[in-house]
Amino acid sequence: MPPTGAPVRLDFTVVGSAVNLTSRLEGLTAHLGESCLISKVFADLCSRQTRLVGEFNLKGIPEAQQVFTWDPESRA
Repeated sequence: MPPTGAPVRLDFTVVGSAVNLTSRLEGLTAHLGESCLISKVFADLCSRQTRLVGEFNLKGIPEAQQVFTWDPESRA
């Protein structure tokens, strides 16, 4: 992503749906009492076992998201 703003003050902020989803998952960790939450895409790519926490409507994301955490019984 190219920098935006005036030459004296550039903004390198990352903007995108992946960043928004990550931010929403991080906010949800405290609400659910989980130390780490991950998206379905990430859970599908993991070699470690995961556990479905639930499906949530997250602000700024049009469709409900399946949210996962690590399965504490599995250590990879």
